[in-house]
Amino acid sequence: MNKLLLGLGTLAVGFTGGLLFLYLNIPLPWILGSFATTALLAQLRVKLALPATWRSYAMLIIGTMLGAGFSVDVLPNIIRWLPSIAFMLLLTAIFFWVVYRCLMRFGNMDQTTAFLAAVPGGFSVVSAIAEDMGGDLKRIAMCHTSRMVVLLVLTPILIGFISDYDLARASRVALDHGFEISPGAILLLLFCGSFGWVAAKALRFNSGMLMFPLILSAGIHMAGLSEAHVPPMFSIAAQLVIGCGIGTKFQGYKFKDIIKDSWISGVMGGGCAVASFLIAKQIAGLLNLSAPALLLAYMPGGAPELGVIALALGIEPALVATHSMIRVLGLIIAMSMYAHRSKMGVRRY
Repeated sequence: MNKLLLGLGTLAVGFTGGLLFLYLNIPLPWILGSFATTALLAQLRVKLALPATWRSYAMLIIGTMLGAGFSVDVLPNIIRWLPSIAFMLLLTAIFFWVVYRCLMRFGNMDQTTAFLAAVPGGFSVVSAIAEDMGGDLKRIAMCHTSRMVVLLVLTPILIGFISDYDLARASRVALDHGFEISPGAILLLLFCGSFGWVAAKALRFNSGMLMFPLILSAGIHMAGLSEAHVPPMFSIAAQLVIGCGIGTKFQGYKFKDIIKDSWISGVMGGGCAVASFLIAKQIAGLLNLSAPALLLAYMPGGAPELGVIALALGIEPALVATHSMIRVLGLIIAMSMYAHRSKMGVRRY
């Protein structure tokens, strides 16, 4: 019960921050506002925490939401997206290698810690194998967190340079308009989330809480069985869990330690964001695709966070989700191979 009350209190703090950012017309208020308030209070040594299972529930919601962004028109477009997906995989490999070498050179990290800290996304997978591989989970978490914070802050700014999206307005649309959904559609969405949870638990597949409901929901929507979308209140709840989860990671960290462990990842995250922006702009012109959507697809962040941004701003969530799914699968394969081959002790360069 204490964990439940603490979790509800943490969400209340995040919700307050979200309302403040919404009032101030700041883009992505539910993510950035909840992050800002929880991170600030964490630095003031206010005890904040979310039950570990809540992130899993948020993943189920986000996966189902992303899948609902697919339609019968998506399948023919997947072939058209293949060149972009190839660019994304190449860009992911380049981002990883550059960040990895910088963390080794300037971050005073051992090989395994630097490898896992440099992975562009997939933190749920990283955290699952970090301790078994001998990595420093606290430093890895701070690197991923700082990079994600930079990406979340820069993304709406960069999108504003290549589109006419009213980013602040996009966050208000769901609240300004009514939302209707049939009981049958609700049952289908609940089935996607429930099946995803059961499959992820049974198969013990990292990122399964996101991937399985996404795949099932996408299949149902591409087959034309449903056109329903997840109600906005669930979207807001998922965004609050994501934002609060990032903010609470600053608990117990001194400011000087945050600077020490995160400045490289923050700088590299900014560099990767700018590189993603420039490349997405060029590739969008070559392939006649949406530049804002490709920017989200190429960003070196986690699928849940980028998916939430695509949903919150209404930027082609199907395209973003398809790219994110393939990147996550690629990262899982790469990390599994590294973990299998990394039988040696941790080395320091």
